[in-house]
Amino acid sequence: MAAVIYGPGDAQTWGPCTGHPNDPRTDDDGDWLTEDQALEQAEDEELTSAETVADWLAKAVAGDFEPWCHKRICTLTTMELYDAQSVGLLLSIIMTGSHAQVTAAACRLRELARKAMSSDIKARAAELMREAA
Repeated sequence: MAAVIYGPGDAQTWGPCTGHPNDPRTDDDGDWLTEDQALEQAEDEELTSAETVADWLAKAVAGDFEPWCHKRICTLTTMELYDAQSVGLLLSIIMTGSHAQVTAAACRLRELARKAMSSDIKARAAELMREAA
């Protein structure tokens, strides 16, 4: 009779199942959600909702008091746009600027929206984590 020797890939050599998502013995439906994934998903939900973004844009433009009107759009550098705080200016650039200016303005606008909506994003991420638990 030959002796059976088990290797590291054989189930007989595994420790007890602890519920790790990479353990094939774990009985789950694949709904593991990390905190980073929840934040990313919440950010995507908030920043891709037309209603949420339009509401934020309306409020931001209404409260926009930065004196940017005197600048000609063609003279603005992309570095100036990455530091811009004026939502009205950034929207104007998106409508009339060069390709490089539009890209910089869109990136900056998204960053301003992300900062303005950060509390809503964190609240949604917490909700997603509770749902996944």
